[in-house]
Amino acid sequence: MNLARYQQLLLLEQSLFGLPWLVAAILFALISPGASHLIFPSPLFWAALLVAFLAARALGMSLNRLIDYQIDGKNPRTSKRPLQIGLVSRDEVKWVILATSVVFLAACAYLNPLCLLLSPIVLALLFAYSFTKRFTALCHFFLGAVHFFAPIFAWAALLGTIEITPVLIGCSLWLFIAGNDMVYALQDRDFDLQEGLRSIPARMGTKVTLRMARLIHFVALLPLITLGLISELSLVYYLGVALMAALYLYYHLRLRRKGEFEQSFTACNLYGGLLFLATSIGVAIW
Repeated sequence: MNLARYQQLLLLEQSLFGLPWLVAAILFALISPGASHLIFPSPLFWAALLVAFLAARALGMSLNRLIDYQIDGKNPRTSKRPLQIGLVSRDEVKWVILATSVVFLAACAYLNPLCLLLSPIVLALLFAYSFTKRFTALCHFFLGAVHFFAPIFAWAALLGTIEITPVLIGCSLWLFIAGNDMVYALQDRDFDLQEGLRSIPARMGTKVTLRMARLIHFVALLPLITLGLISELSLVYYLGVALMAALYLYYHLRLRRKGEFEQSFTACNLYGGLLFLATSIGVAIW
């Protein structure tokens, strides 16, 4: 087995887009009133949570690659991916899908019954997402919905409950991911139009898409501000949220001048999550 080929297929380094939000949710759970009796999670807890997250990430990517096999082969941007050039076979991807599904469910069962109860919802979203571009321009929001469950799942794993804090964090992540994916999809606008695929860029055009992404990213800050107000968080938290707003403003200004859709997508997903994680660490220490 050539692991480098699977790494090219799964792009596990992009797990850094969602992982900081998951860890941040754990930190907020640890300082919540319901966690007063808890000690810091054990290494086995962190391992099971990380395995569940990475398995879901690998499953989603594998499904996307397999379901979009023919579409990706036609698209000049994606035609050199490992599956398209034969580095990995479709049968191998099917085995990866089966293995990661089993691992994800096993990790959920190990964590607690609530995580196991949530797991079919996550699996359904992962299986459905890759089909959505065939019938709705709102496909970007389906991708965001998958990420919505990451902080909720982390909170449920630690406390065995679902509360307003992880829901607010999840809503913010949902909108950030949806807006970023709309920007990313601008690269494929002409191809989507040619193939009859649905996306906001294909439906609305570049200028309207960028305006919508700016609006969505602004709205994504509102759940975080709401969280700060209802939890009576310190100025450290609001400073972190302000830095996230500044980050997105900076990249939207760059988009207006230079484009750079893929670079902005990657930077906002990565640095936005790391900023929120740093903010949650600051709140926990404070």
